[in-house]
Amino acid sequence: MTRKLGLICMAALLLQALALADSKAAKNVEENECSEIPLIDFKDAQSRNDWSANPWGGGKIDAEVRDSVGDKFPWLMRITLKDALATLSNQKLFSSLEAKWNENPVTGFYIWYRTSNFKGQAKMIYSCQDGEGNDSFSNAIGLENDGKWHISRLRLTGWNKQNHQFNIEKLKGISFTFKGSGVFEIGEVGMLCSYRILPGILRSSIKKLPVAPCAEFKIDGEIDDKESSTSSKLGLSLFNTQDAEICGSKQPEDGTEIFLSWNDNGVYCAARCFKKDMNKLKADFTEDSVKIWEDECVEFYFDTERKMVKNGMKKYAINAKGKTGIENFGDRDGELKVAAKKFDDRWEAELFLPWKTLGIKEKAPFAMGFNATRTTYDGDKMRERSGWTTPKWDAVPDFGAIFITNGKKAIGQTDKNVLGFAGKGKYVLAGTAPDKTSYKFKLYTPSGEERLLCKSGNFPSGNFEYPFLFPVKKTGYFPFSLTVYDNAENIVNYMEGRISEQAMDDWKPLPVNSVSLFPEPKILQKSEGFFDIKPGIKYFLASEEIGLCGKKLEEDIKTFFNISFEKTQIPEDARIIIDLNMASQTAKNIVSENKLQDDLKKVKHDGFLLLITSDRIFITAKEKRGVLYGVNALLDLVKVTSESTAAPQVCNLKVVDWPDSEIRYWFHHMRGYMPQNKYDVALYEKVLAAVPLNFRYNGYFIETDDYYKWQNSPGFGEGPQWSTDDFRHVMRFLHSNYVPVMPSIQSLGHMEWLLRKNEYAHLREDGDLATLCTKHPDSYKILFGFYDEMLKLCSENPEYKPTHFIVQLDEARWKTGATPEEKRCKYCKEIPKNKIYIDHIKKISEYMKEKNIKPIMWSDMMIEEHNGLNEFKCVEIRDQVPKNMIMGHWSLSDYQSIPRFEKLGLENWKTPTGYHLSRLNENMVSGQMFLIWTYYWWLSDSRCKSQGSYGPMAQTLYANSAWNNFLDDDNSSWIKYTKIYGNWLMHNWSRKPSPHANNQFKTIDLSAAINDTVMDKEAGDGHGWFDCGPEKDLSQLDLNIESISGIPVKFAMKDGETAFIKFNKLKKESAELKIEMKTGSLILLHAADLADADRSVAMDRKNYADPLKGTLVAKYTVFYEDGKTETFSALFGWNLSPWNYDSMNMNGVFSKYVIDSRSLLEGKTPAAKNKNLAEDIALYQYEWVNPNPNVPIKTVKIESSGSYISYGVLAITARGVK
Repeated sequence: MTRKLGLICMAALLLQALALADSKAAKNVEENECSEIPLIDFKDAQSRNDWSANPWGGGKIDAEVRDSVGDKFPWLMRITLKDALATLSNQKLFSSLEAKWNENPVTGFYIWYRTSNFKGQAKMIYSCQDGEGNDSFSNAIGLENDGKWHISRLRLTGWNKQNHQFNIEKLKGISFTFKGSGVFEIGEVGMLCSYRILPGILRSSIKKLPVAPCAEFKIDGEIDDKESSTSSKLGLSLFNTQDAEICGSKQPEDGTEIFLSWNDNGVYCAARCFKKDMNKLKADFTEDSVKIWEDECVEFYFDTERKMVKNGMKKYAINAKGKTGIENFGDRDGELKVAAKKFDDRWEAELFLPWKTLGIKEKAPFAMGFNATRTTYDGDKMRERSGWTTPKWDAVPDFGAIFITNGKKAIGQTDKNVLGFAGKGKYVLAGTAPDKTSYKFKLYTPSGEERLLCKSGNFPSGNFEYPFLFPVKKTGYFPFSLTVYDNAENIVNYMEGRISEQAMDDWKPLPVNSVSLFPEPKILQKSEGFFDIKPGIKYFLASEEIGLCGKKLEEDIKTFFNISFEKTQIPEDARIIIDLNMASQTAKNIVSENKLQDDLKKVKHDGFLLLITSDRIFITAKEKRGVLYGVNALLDLVKVTSESTAAPQVCNLKVVDWPDSEIRYWFHHMRGYMPQNKYDVALYEKVLAAVPLNFRYNGYFIETDDYYKWQNSPGFGEGPQWSTDDFRHVMRFLHSNYVPVMPSIQSLGHMEWLLRKNEYAHLREDGDLATLCTKHPDSYKILFGFYDEMLKLCSENPEYKPTHFIVQLDEARWKTGATPEEKRCKYCKEIPKNKIYIDHIKKISEYMKEKNIKPIMWSDMMIEEHNGLNEFKCVEIRDQVPKNMIMGHWSLSDYQSIPRFEKLGLENWKTPTGYHLSRLNENMVSGQMFLIWTYYWWLSDSRCKSQGSYGPMAQTLYANSAWNNFLDDDNSSWIKYTKIYGNWLMHNWSRKPSPHANNQFKTIDLSAAINDTVMDKEAGDGHGWFDCGPEKDLSQLDLNIESISGIPVKFAMKDGETAFIKFNKLKKESAELKIEMKTGSLILLHAADLADADRSVAMDRKNYADPLKGTLVAKYTVFYEDGKTETFSALFGWNLSPWNYDSMNMNGVFSKYVIDSRSLLEGKTPAAKNKNLAEDIALYQYEWVNPNPNVPIKTVKIESSGSYISYGVLAITARGVK
């Protein structure tokens, strides 16, 4: 049968499902695979209509669709040409298909063709359209003229004659052009998805458990034979010695059996918890409590939609008395049944959760994430923590999968499953399954708040490829799952994982010497020319009130450039005018001459105006702190324009800047992680100047707890404490920078700083070291005594007398429910805890009113989403809070509650503990404050696992968010700012004066000392880059570079590979290098490695003594020709951090930026490339300024410390001397 084609008419094409089931996918999947998605195969009658064959350039063309039974394609299109220049098109058909190439990760098109006696050319034409007009692009079809079927794969790349780049989002239609004679047949036209396999994203070792149904359950705390026999069973094990977050095969001393089943009403969970000595069973809680985990308990976790994020998880904990602890406040009112019972050798617990309580509407079969854990104790000390997949309660991505099905049939072999990468947001899943299966696919945003894809369909044949694409608007891990079912509704294949994507392709890092400022200025306008910094330049100060500004200007220019300025009392003689509130006629004239009146009106609070021309520099502000910020901005601009070794100058520009938030406070809890060493006052002031002061925090709270020798109370005379003089020195330093210092004292919970001392044992609520008994007759006398002392100390300077006082009041965790009746506090045991709480707030409120101070309390105890609905129900007394209390919201989850407090007439501040950012309810917020709950915050690495989220980069970025209320910034904006500004910021806060150095360099030859290469062919063989194996080396890093941030580098070679000097962990090794020249500085490119397996030991208090400037990794001894020496050190956490970090983790990225490093060399490991991760390599460039530049250096000796940290030196460059 043959059918002639008519002119264009309406057509539609029923496509195959997005998931292509094709025998072509049965081949072994290798890298650079190509999935083929048919568009047109002529099987459907509708696809045969509406074609137009137009011989517009002459000759003849005839086109027809015909059947071809027994051929490769049962239907085909035959085009017969004779001396033709012609087009074959079907505008309406391809218009109806447009959604298909927008829904698929298309990287090209293909055509199956066959020719007969064809001489000429054939092309596929792509018609694109947007608001600016029409564009055409083409691919030539490479022809094989042998009468056989061939496939031509055409990639969609390149530019057209109009110099426009192809964009598939603008593609509207496809046609074909032919030139020549002969027969050309088309069997199929389709889309290509070419992809590279990403190993390591699919969870190949995921634990999977089919869960069969049971008709009914008796929840009585005893697991009967019927329940145990019909349920699916799993066991708990201890963590893997190689990875503390994954459970291995080692069994705990007290074993646990978990039973799971379900029926139409819900899911049944039970635990049989064996105990060798039931007398040691810890089961103190007699009431439900979120802190039930302080007892021995079993915990059940459900990730019902497999979002793989903590906020998508539901957690239910049960102790041996049948009391529960439910993690999420929204789940606490859900219906459930629970019971527990004790036996001679064990205790058992049963839990039944209705589907409604779990939020599940789906009918079986379906999959969900699951885990179970158990904690056992010896007294109050945790003994063992076991789990099914992970012992870590919030490691949701490591959960296993349970399948709610009608049987216990195990899933077949799935090791052939792969994930392929086709482009940004474009992927392919490929795998195997029986013939005629169905599937369901889900993909979420990184936060889990939005489901981007939810699709279902059929796989006609056993081997399948499933292409999908999604918009990448956020950077992070996009969790996904694919569940495949057979005809009997058994789950026969299951894949899950997290795709890493970066929405930052357009964000280019600033070079370290870029002329810029941070916080980002509202107005920064550059102009032609420079102001040259020369000796003897005169400056004028409008007032002695801003004397610090002049002093800082003089000292910085002298220190960095060895140039002296002169102060003058005559403004007309000055080339630098430093003004306060338009105090001089000269200032007014400058504003008038340069038409700055409108700019000046914009400046508010402690903002400033800075104008630099070739003749003059002018700085003004409405308050003296703003003047200081203007001077700091000028000095920063001089340094980035000139660098410290060049003839100093600053580019001409105008800066007009002001803060959106007037209150931008900074808080440090000195007791965090209980450091072993006293805070060095000089160092503390140095880092304050480098980070929080430099980035314009304008109020300071330093909570000392017992790291201060309180004068009004006994028991505070020992340990690493500040004296009154120490505190006063820091306070005066801050006052000299025009900022106040204000008190902060824990006042209810977290009272260990006081109650651990025997002198105050009588004030412990129920004997608890953490909670103050507020009803004891001595409590307020003692508490307010501390208040009085700190207020008096902070009020030394009347100009900076405290206006605010942080009284905390967060996380009050009375332990009455876990305290035997006879041991409960006699003053409080009959009083509801929420009444105790509000009475205490009112008492503090009255004290503060008398002092004319505004108290700040943390809000968590009165927020439903946080601690407000725990067993103490403090949310019920929220409307009684006195109006002078300021509510500080320290958790991101608290921001949604701000309108509730606003409605009560209470003032609200955002006070994040560590970096997090949300603009939710920003219009109701009157203050911003950054909270630091760790010690030695200037270090990038310490015993605090979240150190980076409190450190220099975190503080800097939050300062920018407080200065600039960019409403589109959110909790992922740190990715953009670190990408653009990260290296630039680190370079500038680490900047050192080197006035005797020049910009001439010589690379040092390391070849005599190198001992290994940056390639690592095998992990654990003692060779290669830190011996981490081929997935974790520098093989993907471009080391053919000639310079890093303006510093020449030269890498040594060994056996044809880039080499370095390696110092192995736990060994004291040394190397000596010849220098034999005068140097202004030595610039290292070095790296450090702390293996995950060693971290807990390395950071244990026995091995890590809390050094204030980080762990000594290596000591450099500089030998001069005159026989003298100098030393400097490689310090882990101070001038370098781990070379390999988690690039998708905020804390990991923040920790990359150390307090003293000139720049970074960054790149990707093979592991990062294989998982489509961002750059995860950080090699540190550190500059040591030579204090004796005029004496030649003979040699430098490097000696490793023998710590748990391995160390490597890749390059050293010497800077010349002026």
